[in-house]
Amino acid sequence: MITLILPTDILINRPALSAAMVFATGQVMSKHFGKEPREWEKSYRNVMADWDNYWRDLDLNGDASLRHWREGRWRAAKALFRLTSLSYPSEKTIPLHLDQIPREIGRLCAEAWKPGVVEGINELAAQGARVVILAPTLAASLIRGMAEGAGFASESVAFLGPDQLERVGVDGFEWRWLCSLARGDAEQTRLVSLIDTPVPGALTIAPPDDLSRLPDLLADLSPL
Repeated sequence: MITLILPTDILINRPALSAAMVFATGQVMSKHFGKEPREWEKSYRNVMADWDNYWRDLDLNGDASLRHWREGRWRAAKALFRLTSLSYPSEKTIPLHLDQIPREIGRLCAEAWKPGVVEGINELAAQGARVVILAPTLAASLIRGMAEGAGFASESVAFLGPDQLERVGVDGFEWRWLCSLARGDAEQTRLVSLIDTPVPGALTIAPPDDLSRLPDLLADLSPL
């Protein structure tokens, strides 16, 4: 089976995602914890405005990058409560705040997929390709939620974020190791990227300008 690894940088409009997350965060946090959505939206904007301070002493490039990444996100989650004049959540709710809630937020951010992505990925799945969406710095639960909200053929799509990679980013990864995480054979897998060698040894192909034509890539790979 052909496996295509699709990084989020070719699939998602990041400014659109940032804008959508303001409304989405307000809706989801209000549903779970009360207060008006607009209060959560204001708190979220304030967290974003002070984002660097929550991460200043954390290292996302070292051996403990995953732990530091989750710590930074947990700090931001707690700050939302402080700025909304609510008590901090307990540490036992970390999975809720770092895994479940991002998925719910993602479902309300489907408009951040670039044009043609949904059609292209659904057709890839229909043609029997295995699709893996690679999010080196974003929670896989957020991306999964976005896929659900957009109507992806989600049973045919896998998601790799820092939790699954066990680190932030793909620096230092070898191609066969990334393929093993994607559950694809290294010779039958391609990384769809605008960067020639983002992972040493990667078998890389460029995405089409029109992302609804992602299935066209399969024709070039059929002799594998």
